[in-house]
Amino acid sequence: MEDAPLSAFSVFFTQTASFLTYQRLMEGNKGQSNAQSLFEVHQIPSDNHIRHLLDAVQPKCVFPVFDEILQVLEQAGELTRFRSFAETLLMAMDGTEYFGSSQIRCPQCSSRTLKSGETHCFHSMVTPVLVCPGQAQVLPWVPEFVVPQDGHDKQDCENAAAKRWLLQYGCRYSGFNLTVLGDDLYCHQPLCQLLLAQQFNFILVCRPDSHKQQFSF
Repeated sequence: MEDAPLSAFSVFFTQTASFLTYQRLMEGNKGQSNAQSLFEVHQIPSDNHIRHLLDAVQPKCVFPVFDEILQVLEQAGELTRFRSFAETLLMAMDGTEYFGSSQIRCPQCSSRTLKSGETHCFHSMVTPVLVCPGQAQVLPWVPEFVVPQDGHDKQDCENAAAKRWLLQYGCRYSGFNLTVLGDDLYCHQPLCQLLLAQQFNFILVCRPDSHKQQFSF
């Protein structure tokens, strides 16, 4: 079980379409793969074996790791490198899809109707990430998944997920002097008020075609 998440994590350090093929090729050529030497993986599992073991694990089980990494970087003074405009930390919020299919769906799926009339199901989440101009590295924080909510008939959306994240984690990070960056989707009064209530600064895209009243003055 321990080898599965270590192997999955090590994927981010390789640039190949098949993690398993790459590791086995390295092991055959050099006698040891970097999954073994860098991540102490004892037996390299197959891709399907990794999925089988990890699919049942709730994402919240790994959420504490995000705070642990943040604490380590803060104690080491590394967050100073991420401070930018007005000495704030820039946190970009955006949505991303990580699965999509027209044949497979589950109760947690969102869906959209394509121009062809076909229904496309997908999974998505809001990903807050610390960024800084000139820094090649970014620091991801706990994501918020776009999933059906109990007691809501309307399909969940990125905007609602962003609000849930702010309500759940805003107080925890308000002392970091954050400036939230977001696209036009986030640029509306309820979310701006929520950002201010959490003591966050914000820089949001405001497009003329979606904010006509503001650009009419």
